[in-house]
Amino acid sequence: MATIHTLLRNANAVNFTAKFTDVTKVTKVKDETEESETDAAKANTPSMTDLPAELILDIVELMDSAADVGKMRLINKRFCTIVHEVFLKALVDDRVVYPRYECFSDFLSLLGDSYSMGVHVRTVTLVSEGLGAPEYGYSWAWEDLENREGELEYTEEDVDIINKANRAHAMALGDTDAFLNRGLYRTNLALLLSRCPNLQTIKVRPLKAGEHVPGWEGPELLKEVSFYKKDLNTNGIYYGDWKYDTVHRRVTVWVDEYGEEMVEDNAGPQASFRDDLVSAIQSSGTLAETVDVE
Repeated sequence: MATIHTLLRNANAVNFTAKFTDVTKVTKVKDETEESETDAAKANTPSMTDLPAELILDIVELMDSAADVGKMRLINKRFCTIVHEVFLKALVDDRVVYPRYECFSDFLSLLGDSYSMGVHVRTVTLVSEGLGAPEYGYSWAWEDLENREGELEYTEEDVDIINKANRAHAMALGDTDAFLNRGLYRTNLALLLSRCPNLQTIKVRPLKAGEHVPGWEGPELLKEVSFYKKDLNTNGIYYGDWKYDTVHRRVTVWVDEYGEEMVEDNAGPQASFRDDLVSAIQSSGTLAETVDVE
């Protein structure tokens, strides 16, 4: 027979269990309620993806590159739709076009045969200097650079690197000769301008100090010389305006190593960058304004 002590103890245990169960239920309900309220609050809190389209466009307009705008397109489908037109504009507007066939080919491929991309081009920047042979040879040109930069201490390794860069330049000259000296620059420029119906400004500028025409290995080689700096101005060594015979489609007038102008018999009218630009503008029918910039 159970004692009164045992009965009381069992009764207390039952009451405690019941109370604990009730407290647990209340706590669980409270936690679930708070969690639901938190989820509801989160659902009602605006996120970046909920930004108004106007604000999103204001943000992407401040971005510096097409790559940055392209990343915004990856956020979600809504963002992709909103920034699509801005992305197209970032790809094609105010591109720098160097006098190399590859630069024109890439740009023309991007524009395509229709105006769907070309309509976004309001400005194009043309670099007026291409690959060119130094008038009095590489040695004199490097000496001139030394005079302008102050005394440079060449190491044997520097001399080897410079010779490699000079050879690479000579090979690149052969590759670009047909493009610059046979009228192909003029033809490609006219085609490019004709595919930009909303073009407003043609900016023209020379190469900046330390800037290089892309597409040849010399610029990377020159980074290895001991006196290299970002604004090392080798423009007078490797670049310049071009001049060719518009009748014979080749170089018929040049300056020899002694500074004397040499002219072939029956040489025809000569053309340079400016002549090619004027001809391309007339052929394309563009009404864009030409502006010289530094």
